[in-house]
Amino acid sequence: MLVYFALSFAILLAINFIVFFTLGNGTLSCILKLFASIAFIVLGLTGYATAESMTYGSSIVGILFLAGAGFGLVGDGVLALLELDDKRNFLIIISGEIAFAIGHIFYFAGLLLVAPFTYWSVIVGAVLAAAIFVVGIKCMKLNFGKLLIPSIVYAFMLCTTMVQSIAGAIMLGGSLFSILLAVGFTLFLLSDLVLSMIYFGGQKNHVTTSTNYALYYAAQIVIMFAIFFI
Repeated sequence: MLVYFALSFAILLAINFIVFFTLGNGTLSCILKLFASIAFIVLGLTGYATAESMTYGSSIVGILFLAGAGFGLVGDGVLALLELDDKRNFLIIISGEIAFAIGHIFYFAGLLLVAPFTYWSVIVGAVLAAAIFVVGIKCMKLNFGKLLIPSIVYAFMLCTTMVQSIAGAIMLGGSLFSILLAVGFTLFLLSDLVLSMIYFGGQKNHVTTSTNYALYYAAQIVIMFAIFFI
């Protein structure tokens, strides 16, 4: 099927980008990063166009997820500027956080159409976000500086979205679509946990950065692939 070709292509481009990034080929890796990000959007569009059980309601869900991924692409581009201008870290990082936060608003809206909202998502999401910051600041010595409040808000959105996706998978009886979403949003949170170590913990190296990219692209690819099974 066409969607499996798009899936393979997205995975291949993501792997190529990470490999060339690890090898230190800056120019080529930047180009491959752009194509890898575009590839997961193409995967989502392909899944949306070829899904056999698409209804009016599920088509709206697909559009919301695609919009979320689109803002992820914008966030990718913004954060890539850190490699070109390290004197404007605050402006670049907060702009990237805003782009990804808007993306997660669309993702969360899509999840609410998939399964009913539960207050437990907010409660557990808030507790999880608080725990992450306590451990990060007290144990890992992360220094968020002026980005502390924006980062807390963004982390809360990430955690709540992930918990809502897991709750949806449970409520839907573990359908393939819902399981893929739960896996995707869990990977998304893990990728940003590693990213916080890079930005706020001074742990930028090939291992942490490659791990972050691997988790991030896996997350977006899984979420976009899920659209085919909507």
